[in-house]
Amino acid sequence: MAALVLFLIVMLMVTAASLVSKWMARRATVKVIDRFCQYNALDARGARTQEELGLNPPSLVERLTKMRDYKPDVVQLLKILKVVRTRTDGKMYLVEKNLYPGFRCRDDGQESG
Repeated sequence: MAALVLFLIVMLMVTAASLVSKWMARRATVKVIDRFCQYNALDARGARTQEELGLNPPSLVERLTKMRDYKPDVVQLLKILKVVRTRTDGKMYLVEKNLYPGFRCRDDGQESG
């Protein structure tokens, strides 16, 4: 009986950790997209560096003292999905047409302003 209770507690903890991780990754995705929108990095002309967007990976000290930052991982995933493109000079921009409509900064055909 005690083994069953222990097993159920461990499974509950694993499930909770998975759900929290998924929630934090989704939250980071929204923040990254919002950052591109905020800086108007929506085409090659408005491209910004990772530093300008505030998306640099945390330093070793920050990684040891703060919660995990999913934003650098999200940027890499968005690059793989071709939602974020990088110019030859290293500046990045968001390609909204490759983005799920619910995450877009503006409606198709309309300028944000």
